[in-house]
Amino acid sequence: MKLPYSSMLLALASAWAAVPAFAQAPAAKPEETVKLEAFAVTGSFIARLEQEKALPVTIVTDEDIKTRGVTTPAELFASIPQAGRVPISESQASGADARGDIATVSLRGLGSGNTLVLLNGRRIAPHPISMPEGNIGVPSMGTNINVLPTAAIARVEVLRDGASAIYGTDATAGVVNTILHRDYEGLSLATRFGTTEHGGGTEWRATLAGGVRSKSNATKLVFNYEFLDRAEIRNSDRAFSRNADHRLRAPAPWNGSTSDNSVDLRSDRGFFGSFQRGTVSAANTVAGSRPPGVAATQLSATGVFFFVPTAPGAATRTIQATTPSRTVDSPVGAYYMNVNDFRFLIPSSRRHNLYASLDHEFSRGLTFFSDLTYYRADSHNEREASRVDGTADNNIFVAAGNPYNPFGTRFYDVAGAPNTDGTPRIAGTPSDVVLSRVTLPEFGARKIDVRSETMRALAGLRGRVSERWNWESAVLYSRAETTDLESNAIKESQLRDAAQRTNSTALNPFMTTFSVVGGRTHHEWHPVYQPRVGHRPAARHVLPPRRGRAQQLGFPPEWHAVGLARRPVGPLYRRRISPRNLSRFPRRRIGPPLRGRRLGAGPPNPPDRRQQLHPSQSHRQHRRPS
Repeated sequence: MKLPYSSMLLALASAWAAVPAFAQAPAAKPEETVKLEAFAVTGSFIARLEQEKALPVTIVTDEDIKTRGVTTPAELFASIPQAGRVPISESQASGADARGDIATVSLRGLGSGNTLVLLNGRRIAPHPISMPEGNIGVPSMGTNINVLPTAAIARVEVLRDGASAIYGTDATAGVVNTILHRDYEGLSLATRFGTTEHGGGTEWRATLAGGVRSKSNATKLVFNYEFLDRAEIRNSDRAFSRNADHRLRAPAPWNGSTSDNSVDLRSDRGFFGSFQRGTVSAANTVAGSRPPGVAATQLSATGVFFFVPTAPGAATRTIQATTPSRTVDSPVGAYYMNVNDFRFLIPSSRRHNLYASLDHEFSRGLTFFSDLTYYRADSHNEREASRVDGTADNNIFVAAGNPYNPFGTRFYDVAGAPNTDGTPRIAGTPSDVVLSRVTLPEFGARKIDVRSETMRALAGLRGRVSERWNWESAVLYSRAETTDLESNAIKESQLRDAAQRTNSTALNPFMTTFSVVGGRTHHEWHPVYQPRVGHRPAARHVLPPRRGRAQQLGFPPEWHAVGLARRPVGPLYRRRISPRNLSRFPRRRIGPPLRGRRLGAGPPNPPDRRQQLHPSQSHRQHRRPS
């Protein structure tokens, strides 16, 4: 539903005061007429006098914006005390988050879904992908304020009180109304370049603005184009975020804590990994055990073991049965993966904002007005590689027949008989190995490419019937679309299949090879990466994209008069697009998905080729899409 901005009538008031005349006293001068100027109040349709000061409205002018030196709407609203911090920002990278070039505003900390954002007094289609904010846990449909053209802003009105009686429940926290310039004459070009002291985040911005008028001043055309290009800032670019273990920077008692994971944010699903030897049933339950001849310090009674570095910084590894220590000076502390090696503080972005308005006055009682805004942004982010979790992934395991399994048929035989190639084996029962918590480095960091587009068109008429009555009616169409593509995600079924193969194409998740020397399993102590040969179209798109679309269409009449307020009536239409084919995403125009081959369909993998577990290079997005 679309709601109009409020407008007030010009009120004229006059008062005459009479004073008694005394003898020998000059006649009193009549009081001057008080003229009350017309003004607009965000959040009310009822005409009020300026002296009433009914609503708490904070106004930020274009001069204030220039003084603050902000380049993005997110920076602008972050500088407004009532807005506070930005609850949803572009720093989000989790798969359940709204990612990309997005920023929302939350008045008084009540959530962006409870803060109404208007453009020239009318609504904007919300961002298509929602996410929970803070500890609320309820996904909210907030408006992406990055769609606002910063250079064209004339003023921002912030209604600091709830306006749900006027606008609905999405204005419970308040209203933010951004007014754009509609009266400009001339042509201007402005550029801005900035970089950071410690590297990353280089920013370049260009703005082209112009406006023309007819000779009679009846017609006014204003346009504004804004371009922003900003490089990413990686966590590794800053000393404070280089390491996910913040204990050395924290005061006591957190500087040596081994149990508070809010300070030590390293992941226990690292490249070394934890595993469990045992038998996996058809129901994927595990019966773990330690084989004879293996020390209790290497495997627990339930078959659990961890690969750990033999010394700090050492390239060689060993196995142990106990969970590696998280102490600051632990010799096996490198077991825990520093996720900040792969993450971005700020993603790279390239943004286009276009705004145009056309006004024409047919007569003193009738005016045509219209405006058009278009926004498009491409964003690139990264995070650590996909990780295997035995609990969440329902016990993905390396089969006993996998030739890389150190407890499998390649190295164990019930009678201790050698392999057919003559290599020795240990007497014992072969067993499966469950991937409890591990990350395979050849999966590669996950690439996140998001494209967001918003288009808004408005056309209407306004006029005056009498000194006390005016009217206004408009047609508004607003549409937002976001495509979120994450590459290098791993398909569980293909990973499970590769781990259970019994030939040379099987997956080796241990990053090393083994041999039997002197009746014991010997570790070769050199990293082994999975060969990437062959090509399987079925593995190109192992993670469907998240696509969302929000549309808004309204045909409301809007009447404003003294003592009369009528809310607009119009439909609100939203829908989501189900994922289909990703082939259109790298192109410039993001439209509805193509119909065709379903996701993952393709010819079977040839038996003599190794299975490719992640998307091919040709389907990854570039870091700086055009």
